[in-house]
Amino acid sequence: MLWKTVGAIASVAAILAAGNASAENQPHEKKATPANRSAATGPQGFGAIKIGMTREALEQLKEGDGVYLVAPLTAEASNEPLPPGASKFATRIMTPFDGGAIEATFTIVSDVVTGMSLKLSESAFEMAKSQIAAKYGRGKLADTRKAEDCLYRNGAHFKVKSGFVANFWRQSLSPTDQITTSAVEFLIDLCPSSLADDRTPPTIERYISVEKTHLDASTVKPKPNLF
Repeated sequence: MLWKTVGAIASVAAILAAGNASAENQPHEKKATPANRSAATGPQGFGAIKIGMTREALEQLKEGDGVYLVAPLTAEASNEPLPPGASKFATRIMTPFDGGAIEATFTIVSDVVTGMSLKLSESAFEMAKSQIAAKYGRGKLADTRKAEDCLYRNGAHFKVKSGFVANFWRQSLSPTDQITTSAVEFLIDLCPSSLADDRTPPTIERYISVEKTHLDASTVKPKPNLF
């Protein structure tokens, strides 16, 4: 099976890498028009929570800010390599989407927020994704979902599908630094060990992640001088 647990696939770094790898072959983001030519091309945070804010500022957000922490930041082991000096923290934040607190993780480097990932319900996820698309276009698409055949001795067979589908938006900060926002839906569906077993419903989890990412300067091709 492609994945055995949700934890094994919930790697923001892997998702961002997939988005970067597929960027050249995916539909382009909404083209600039005279009305939006100077506008940003992707989010730089989630409401009052912004990439680049200090940990202290994050912890001091209040109800009047719209989104705010309702639990302390708790150090958490990371499933992917972190940049030097980076730490990952888990917490819960209040948002206007579900009317309740949601799970969130933050990556912090030298007391500065460089990444966040929010776990959302289906309705909140669709609302967040539609709000991003309304402001920045549909973004780029990556889809790794693959079907697997469930085969049984009596000849019965059917397919299950696992993987993720994600939309990506990018806001350039410099030639080598950008903020990448991803709206990711994970799907895990397992073949039952036998037809006599009750089939476990598919596991679906949805995340909105906003991460500052660094590009290797050697891979950034200079633009040709056309003048």
